Amino acid sequence: MNHNRFLGYTKDEKGQLIIEPDEAEVVKRIFREYLEGASLQQIGRGLEADGILTGAGKKKWRAETLQKILKNEKYIGDALLQKT
Repeated sequence: MNHNRFLGYTKDEKGQLIIEPDEAEVVKRIFREYLEGASLQQIGRGLEADGILTGAGKKKWRAETLQKILKNEKYIGDALLQKT
């Protein structure tokens, strides 16, 4: 699984996927704020104000980026591997 822009995860020296604690807190924050009723723009502005970078290392959080995180099957627990 590609992890380069997968916020909250990295790989160890053996290539195993592991949780990146600081980034995982950002992902939890995004979901929490969304469930509390914040808009994607509000969430993005808050992350930018706190100096939190995107998974790609950018300062600007786009609504599309946040939407992809919220719909990502791996974050929400719907990942289905070996689909074919």
